[in-house]
Amino acid sequence: MALERLHDADQRLALAVHVQPAGNAVGEQRERREQALETQRAVPGQRVVVRRHAVSPRPEAAPGTPLAARRATAWSLAMSFARCIVALSFVVAFGPAWADALSDGIEAMQRKDYPAAIVRLEPLARAGQPQAQLRMGLLYYHGHGVRESDAQARQWFERAARQGLAEAQFQLGNMYAYGLADPAADADPNRLAAQWYFEAARQGHADAQYSLGILFLSGTGLQQNPEEAQRWIARAAAQGHADAAAYLEGRGARR
Repeated sequence: MALERLHDADQRLALAVHVQPAGNAVGEQRERREQALETQRAVPGQRVVVRRHAVSPRPEAAPGTPLAARRATAWSLAMSFARCIVALSFVVAFGPAWADALSDGIEAMQRKDYPAAIVRLEPLARAGQPQAQLRMGLLYYHGHGVRESDAQARQWFERAARQGLAEAQFQLGNMYAYGLADPAADADPNRLAAQWYFEAARQGHADAQYSLGILFLSGTGLQQNPEEAQRWIARAAAQGHADAAAYLEGRGARR
């Protein structure tokens, strides 16, 4: 019963996981940055330009290359093992009680009762539950029930992303793409955005597939590759992604 409640609540929240941004000055500034990036993404062939560090990044294998494929396979196995360990540890340590708490926290977010959501979700997130970590990231990102903090949002997204949660990987990719996360001094945020979009896209996350396709199209954070761009955008469109479908329709009309 607890797992059924959790599944139902999680499915409902998944339809509206992107909570409306906060109405304060910081939230409005973030919204303007995001709108600017989305405008750039809507124009095929135009580079998505976000904040870069002066130090040149170390060369990495771009998604779609043989080296990247081998690394991706190893990473996928590590992610799968980590997910199994996390799931098993929660079952052993908490039993069905954690599922009730997570479901209650998700339902509180839906009601916009953010203090109640934090009471339920934060202990689970600190204990390593990835779905709770994702929600804590969203709360900090939008400043709901807590002081808005990009740094805290990134930390929670990354904790969940490293456990293989596709939505968290996508959100973390957004943080780097929008210039809201500070990478190490020798890292390129565009490359990190591409890497995290790739991890989510491989799991079938439609938004990540479209975002990765646009990065391949513009050569942002990875080597420009129109064929790979087409492949990832088509995958997103096949799942009903409206922007991906519109891009493919427009591309067909230009031929």
